[in-house]
Amino acid sequence: PKAIVMGKSWGSKIAAEVGALDEVVATALVVPGFGDTAQEVLPQVRGRIAIGLVKDDQVVDFSSARQKFGAAAEGRDVVWLEAEKGGHKVVPEFVASLLKFAEESRELFVHDVEL
Repeated sequence: PKAIVMGKSWGSKIAAEVGALDEVVATALVVPGFGDTAQEVLPQVRGRIAIGLVKDDQVVDFSSARQKFGAAAEGRDVVWLEAEKGGHKVVPEFVASLLKFAEESRELFVHDVEL
């Protein structure tokens, strides 16, 4: 079986850890709350990555998170989702982009394909 996982806030770290498994073809991290360990965790993610950040998030600082996750994902083709407002949640602006990310990742649901 193959899977696409998504996590929000601290759950995004769990999603990233699961994203290191062979069965996961794509990982979406929304307002990820693990910037301090991104450099250790994110490189382990095997499949596609999407990261959603909100500029007025009062829990996850946008600029810091963008820098930390950007550095941790250097050399990777990351789908960046950014919103001006909405706080620390899955904002409506992310929904269509997350669905598109999942749909585009379905082509990777083939067994014995290297990611």
